Amino acid sequence: MLRYNDVFDLEQVSYTEDELLVSLGEAGIATAVIQAEWDSGDYHALNDGVAELVRRHPHFIGFGAVDLSDGYAAAQEVRRCVEELGLVGINVQPFASGIHADAAVCY
Repeated sequence: MLRYNDVFDLEQVSYTEDELLVSLGEAGIATAVIQAEWDSGDYHALNDGVAELVRRHPHFIGFGAVDLSDGYAAAQEVRRCVEELGLVGINVQPFASGIHADAAVCY
């Protein structure tokens, strides 16, 4: 199975929060999307982390993530992301949940 990191070699990308902010400023980027990119583990914690980053740096726009195979629990997490965490979008990666992109749950 080809993984995202195999294509983009993200293991070599390592920015501290401050370095990221400086880099965005140098590039003239005033607003940026920060997303939780889930492929395993606790996506709730990832969403909490993104929300915290957005709270510290309001020029970031936060997107959460869910595991579509969690069914209704995933829908509840979407609601929590919006209503409690203040995130404005959800990063959905059906392949990480073992679901085909054309599956009904994706709609």
